[in-house]
Amino acid sequence: MMKCDKSNVVQRLHDNEVSAAERAAAESHLRECAACRQLLAELRQVSQLIAEAATATIPDEAVQRMHDSWRAAREQSVRRAAGWLTATAAAVLVAALLTSSTGTAEFGDQLPIWQTVAVSPSVGEQDEVSEALVTAQWMADDLRFSETR
Repeated sequence: MMKCDKSNVVQRLHDNEVSAAERAAAESHLRECAACRQLLAELRQVSQLIAEAATATIPDEAVQRMHDSWRAAREQSVRRAAGWLTATAAAVLVAALLTSSTGTAEFGDQLPIWQTVAVSPSVGEQDEVSEALVTAQWMADDLRFSETR
């Protein structure tokens, strides 16, 4: 266990993360502190072992499998995002249609033109279908009134 509180300075010195003034102060401290000298020696030894360690080689097949897995995961995430965006767009559209007053009329309001044309007879048939027109208009009004409740 380290008894000196300057171990962080020694570690920064080992990693070459000190200014010139800090380096001079750390080297002066190292001449007086055996614990810090031991820490610096251990850090250098570990660095040397790491530098001398053989690096592992990965077979080409493993590298290819890793790249394929990464591509598949990326494509899946794009499809998932597209699915969520589509669902969100559909939900916004449904909400807009449900809250929109376009195409609907409150009881007593004038009907939209498409509903008026749908229940109106042709010009030459007005006498024959006046009763059908009254019935159709009554049904349309009844349906429209029941939708607003």
